[in-house]
Amino acid sequence: MDGSQLLQHFESLADTPDAVAKLRAFVLDLAVRGRLVPRGEEADKDPAWLDFRAELDTPTQGAGGIPQPPFEAPSHWCWALLEVVAEPCGQKKPDAPFTYIDVGAIDNERGVIRTDVEVLTPEDAPSRARKLVNLDSVIYSTVRPYLSNVAVIDRKFTPPAIVSTAFAVLHPHVFLESRYLFYWLRSQPFQEEVAAKMKGVAYPAISDSDFWQCQIAVPPPQEQRRIVTKVEELLALCDALEARLRTAQTTATHLLDATLDRALKGEL
Repeated sequence: MDGSQLLQHFESLADTPDAVAKLRAFVLDLAVRGRLVPRGEEADKDPAWLDFRAELDTPTQGAGGIPQPPFEAPSHWCWALLEVVAEPCGQKKPDAPFTYIDVGAIDNERGVIRTDVEVLTPEDAPSRARKLVNLDSVIYSTVRPYLSNVAVIDRKFTPPAIVSTAFAVLHPHVFLESRYLFYWLRSQPFQEEVAAKMKGVAYPAISDSDFWQCQIAVPPPQEQRRIVTKVEELLALCDALEARLRTAQTTATHLLDATLDRALKGEL
């Protein structure tokens, strides 16, 4: 898919509520199903990828003992459980000043950590400030997960960051790109699996044990990088489109206000 095709699809959604949000979801859905970029049928000789594939029983359907996948991925991809492709970074009680990342620190529309995160002392540490992260870890809020509070630890924090226990921390293995993992966690197929496992009413959540048993469709590393590049290119177009729509709406509102003002003054 290129920019012109994306705009053509937007035209079919233009009259629906949240058209740009639906366009972003469409891009992610194509990406995680292997329909966004040309398939990398060529063998990927990455040693870690080859080791990963060798450890799985059947690389295309139900790999690693997982249930039937929600859709048919390209034959050269692998299905696996999250616990097979990533791992947590451990926990500790803060014993020195730290940068605290809680759920409120996530800009869930853009999937980034806000710049105004708090620096706390051990004495001021909330009881939930326990989970460690590393550069390129992905954090996913397991509390009200439908809000998509997901982000990549894409910079080093000073002092080092500790995140809330409301997050699952996934540090991807070397064959898995953190940005691909991030987009998978925000995709519709993954959201649907999590929704089926959520419990609770006021604060629905998925337990850590159930979360790590969720599935992921993993392309070879080279293809992951191509997918991420294309997703980010198309999402940037979505951002630009949204900005144009917002400007057009603001202009229309100002024009309407001016017209009403003139009418009330008897100038029309």
